[in-house]
Amino acid sequence: RGFNGRHGEWQAKIAALGDRFPGLTWRLIGPLQSNKAKSALQWFAAVESLDRERLAVRLEALLAEGAHGRALPVLLEINVGGEASKSGVAPESVGSWLERFPGIRGLMTMPPLADDPEASRPGFRRLAELARAHGLAELSMGTSQDWRVAVEEDVVELDDVGRGVAGAAEHGLDAGQQLEERERLRHEVVGPDGEPG
Repeated sequence: RGFNGRHGEWQAKIAALGDRFPGLTWRLIGPLQSNKAKSALQWFAAVESLDRERLAVRLEALLAEGAHGRALPVLLEINVGGEASKSGVAPESVGSWLERFPGIRGLMTMPPLADDPEASRPGFRRLAELARAHGLAELSMGTSQDWRVAVEEDVVELDDVGRGVAGAAEHGLDAGQQLEERERLRHEVVGPDGEPG
């Protein structure tokens, strides 16, 4: 499951859910500081928000130190809307990133926030086109608000289906109940077999 949160929350939430859901694979979605990269590699199977060269270099160095033949477990975050307030690399720089960091497995985006889910379609479509053009199989995009559009545009993984339950802790749901709600939403979106529902 994807996790978007502060560094101190990783260990607590993953540890709290580890026994209850032992088969989960954790993937980090959201900003990652270079000085937290080592911890992220210990807790997550992938980082879905690679957005700057310094972080990519740090992750590669850490993986080389630890060896184990592990590839750079990242998706490149693309700023499809060209928003100054958002991180992510420009769509036209994907090719140069892949030349420098060939282990990148896919692309991720968070399009500009809008009331109408259809407003996300151009960004999702652009991301899917970029992925196809560069032979990348993984696409991560879509939130509780626009997941249907993301599914129609060939999403492989939804970024934040749990946004609809993001405040669930404030409503009395513990971490396990929040995860169960996210899974319920995920099954509504793609089904238990990973295929669009």
